[in-house]
Amino acid sequence: FDAPAKASQDSQRDITQARTYATDTLNEAAGPDAERLHAALSDETVDEQTIKSLWQDLGGTAREKMAAAEAYQARVVETAKANADYLRRLLPEYRQRPKLVIQKIYLDAMKRIFANAEEKYVVQSAENAKGGEIRIVINRDPLLKPKKKETSSTGAGQ
Repeated sequence: FDAPAKASQDSQRDITQARTYATDTLNEAAGPDAERLHAALSDETVDEQTIKSLWQDLGGTAREKMAAAEAYQARVVETAKANADYLRRLLPEYRQRPKLVIQKIYLDAMKRIFANAEEKYVVQSAENAKGGEIRIVINRDPLLKPKKKETSSTGAGQ
């Protein structure tokens, strides 16, 4: 006699826990307006401006991800605009001296690469070498610390 009543109570408790978990998860992920946004996205009669407004009101981790995505988008767009502007300014010079401009772009890139490299290897070919092969073991010793970390740790201790 008690088993069906207990099963019914357990079932109701599980349903309540599931609803609570769903609500908590929605609130954590998107804030208190998550249910309204979900309803608006499901309803085909809701206009685009209302949905946009609800997206702006989001909270929680969804808002953080949206903000990070918007910042990334702005950064990419600004970088693309800066690159386009740089290339536009470079175009007249390129039309006059293409090899020189390409060499300058190459040298600027190499300067940036070498500035950020921890280790550099310079290999010069011999004038009389005929297809010689040079092998360099570049597997870095894992026990070596990067130069940047060494200088910051020694400077802090003094």
